[in-house]
Amino acid sequence: MNRLTPLLLFMVMILSSCNKETNDYVTAFPYMETDKGKWGMITNDGEVLFSQEFKNQPTVVRNGVFLVKNEANLWEIYKAEKKPEKIGSEYTGATIFSNGRAIVCEKDKYITIIDTEGKTIKTLDEIDGKRVNTVFRFQEGYAKYIAGEDYGVIDMDGNSVIPSNYCAIMDCSDGKFIAIDKKYKTEYKSFCYDKLKYTVLNTKGEILFEIDGSEYNQVGKFKEGLLPVCVKKKDSDTEIWGIINEKQEVVIKPDEKITGIEQIRNGMFTYYSEGGWGLMSLEGKTLIKPKYNYLSFDGDNRLMAYNWDEDKGGMWFVDTNGNQLNKEPYRGAWGFEELDNKHALVMRTDRSYSIIDEQYENLENLPKMVHAENMMGDDAVECNYLDIPQLLDKLNVNQNGMEGVSFKSTPETAVKALSKFLYQYGDEKHPGTSAFWFKDKSKISYDRMTDNVYLSVEINFYGNISYSVSEGQGGYNVEWCDEDNGRKVGYMWNDVKVKSFRLKFSNDVTMKGKLDRMLQELKKRMRKAGRVVKENSGAMVVALDNNRTALIYMQPKEIVMEWGDIGSPESLSIHEYDGVRENLSLTPDEERADGENQDIDMPTDEETATGYDNGEAGDNSYGNTDDIQEPEPDAYD
Repeated sequence: MNRLTPLLLFMVMILSSCNKETNDYVTAFPYMETDKGKWGMITNDGEVLFSQEFKNQPTVVRNGVFLVKNEANLWEIYKAEKKPEKIGSEYTGATIFSNGRAIVCEKDKYITIIDTEGKTIKTLDEIDGKRVNTVFRFQEGYAKYIAGEDYGVIDMDGNSVIPSNYCAIMDCSDGKFIAIDKKYKTEYKSFCYDKLKYTVLNTKGEILFEIDGSEYNQVGKFKEGLLPVCVKKKDSDTEIWGIINEKQEVVIKPDEKITGIEQIRNGMFTYYSEGGWGLMSLEGKTLIKPKYNYLSFDGDNRLMAYNWDEDKGGMWFVDTNGNQLNKEPYRGAWGFEELDNKHALVMRTDRSYSIIDEQYENLENLPKMVHAENMMGDDAVECNYLDIPQLLDKLNVNQNGMEGVSFKSTPETAVKALSKFLYQYGDEKHPGTSAFWFKDKSKISYDRMTDNVYLSVEINFYGNISYSVSEGQGGYNVEWCDEDNGRKVGYMWNDVKVKSFRLKFSNDVTMKGKLDRMLQELKKRMRKAGRVVKENSGAMVVALDNNRTALIYMQPKEIVMEWGDIGSPESLSIHEYDGVRENLSLTPDEERADGENQDIDMPTDEETATGYDNGEAGDNSYGNTDDIQEPEPDAYD
C-alpha cells in the first residue's frame, strides 16, 4: 500500500477536518511560548484561554473541548475554559469531537461513542452481530468501522448504515462512500485494481452504481457531484487522470498532461502535471500553471500555494488567477477554513507563529508563539477489550499445534489450512497455495491480526517444503507452469512433517499492557499439557506429554512460545528472562503516529518526496489506495 508523506498527511488532515455544512470548526489551538515551557491554548481571534498549563501537547479545540495525554499515556478530555475542567474518564484511544460526538475506548473495554459531557451514547461491542475491532474518526457525520477484517459505516449515534461487507471504504465525501466489496479482497490486496469494481453508495447504504476497475484503475472522492478517475496506459505504469460525473459521463477526459487530480471546487480543480500543481477550470482552461509543489483550496476563490524552496517563494495565499494575497511569504499555514473562515494561523519564520485576519494582517497583542500545532487526536480507535483464553481457543493453540496445523501435517495440508492468512503469496500464474512459493524453504511464516491483536507465526519442517522438477519428471501431483522463458517447470510438495511452532504476540494495539496476562495464560495451558522443568517470573520450560518441548518467555515488547523439537527441556536456559517486564513506552513510529500531530513548518525535501507518479496524495483523489483504509497485508482475521 502506498504511504502518505508527512506533508500530505498534514494536507489530508486540514482538508478533511473542515466541515462547512455544520460549522464544525477548530476554535482554538495549542501553542508554546518557549521551547522548554508547557502548552497553552489560544483562540482563533487571539484570546489566550490559558498558558503554561500542560506538559503534554493538547489537541485543538472543537465543540468546546480538547484532549490531552496524561503521564500514563491515556487520553483525558477537558472543557476549553480559563481553568480547564476534566470530564469523562481516561481513554486508550480517542478521536477529536465532531458535531458533539467522539469515538473513545477505556482500558480493557469496548469502543464507545460519547458526547461533550463524557456521557456514553452507545457501546460499540458488536455491529450487525460482528465484534467491532476499530472505529475511525467521524467525517461528514459518519464513521467507518472494522468488524473482523471487513469495513462498514455507522452514523453519529452508532447505528449501522453500511454493513461490514467491504474490504475497503473511503471516508464519506459529498454524501457518498466509495467501497470495494470483500469478494475482491484478493485483487485489492494484490493491487490488481483492474480486476475489481468500485461500489458507490449513499448515506442510506444504498448502492448507486459501480465503477469497473478495468475502465478506471483508481478513483478519488466525490466533490460537487464530480469524481476524479485514473486510467493506466497500456504497457506502461503511467497514470493519467480525468473527471466523471454521477452519471459516469466524462467531464474532463483523461489526459497525458494530467497525472494527478486533487481537489474539485466551484467549477475548478487542482491538478498535477510535469512536476508541479496548478489549477484548471472544468472547461479545460488553465487558471494557474502547474508550478507549485502543492496547491489546495482554502475557500471557493482562495488557495494555499506551496514552494518548498523558500528562495522561490515559500507559502502564499493566492486567488484563482494565481495572484498573491498575503504581503509576506510564510513557511506554512493552517487555512481560514480550518479555523473560522475569518482567521488563519501562519508560521512566519522558524519558531515564530502568528494569527492573521481576512486582510492578511497580523492580529495585535498576540503572545509569543514558538510552537503551534494541529493535533487532532487519534484517526482511529482500537478496541481494548481482550479475552485472552477466548483468543487462544480461537487460535486453537495446544501442545500439538495451532490454527488447523499439527505435527502430523504435511506441507501441502498445512498451506491449505493457512491459505487465508498467506496474502503475501499468489499471483496470476501461481495461486497462494501453490508449491511454487515454498521451493527450497523449510518454514511457513505469516503475520496477521485477530481481535485487534497482532501475532506472528512460524511453522518449521524437517526439510524443504517443496521443490521444482523439469518437464518429464515428477508424478501425478506435479503443478506445471509455463515460465517466461518458454520452459515448463513443475513444483512438488515434499513429504516432510512439522518440526516446531513459534507464536509471537507483540504489545501493539489491544495487547499493550497485557503481556503478563498472556504469559500466565500460556503457562497455565502448557502446564496442563506436561511437566514443568524450569520456571521463573518471565519464562517456563515444559516437557510435553507428546514427547516434545515447550518454551514460553517474555521480552519487553513481546511474548513468545516455541514448542516441538526445539531441544531437550534440560538444555534450555531461561535465566535471561527472569524479572523481565513489559515495556509500555512508544516506539519512534508510534510516537510519530500518536495523536496525528502535525506542525505547519515547511517540510524538508526528504519529507516531500511525494512520488506523484505512484499516485500518492491526499484529500480528493490521487492515491485513493491511501484514502480507502485497508488492513495491512496478512493482517486481519
